[in-house]
This record gives sequence, C-alpha cells and structure tokens, in this order.
Amino acid sequence: GSWTFEWRILREDAGWFLVQGRTEYPAERDYLNLWIVQLDQDGRAEEFTEWYMPRPHGG
Repeated sequence: GSWTFEWRILREDAGWFLVQGRTEYPAERDYLNLWIVQLDQDGRAEEFTEWYMPRPHGG
C-alpha cells in the first residue's frame, strides 16, 4: 500500500520545535501527530516525544 505524510512546524524556540503532522493510509485510517523535538548544536535530535491520534479515514 501507499501512504502520505504532511507536516508543519507550529513553533520554534531555542532549539525546541513543535511539529504537527498527518499520516494518511488510503485504505485504512488517518493519524494526527504532534512532536516535540529538541535539536543539538549539530542539528540532530537530542530529545523526541510523539503523540498520535487515530482518526477514521477521511475524518
């Protein structure tokens, strides 16, 4: 199967990022994602927390 993923940065502050995403699986369901990411000086993730919420497809 195929899937799509869209995301956008909601907030950036001193190396912390709040990111909203949506993953869509055409034959199944959608997932809304919320990530909190802290990057180190090299731009690599130092901390990562994810929440997701399943939604009926097309919801």
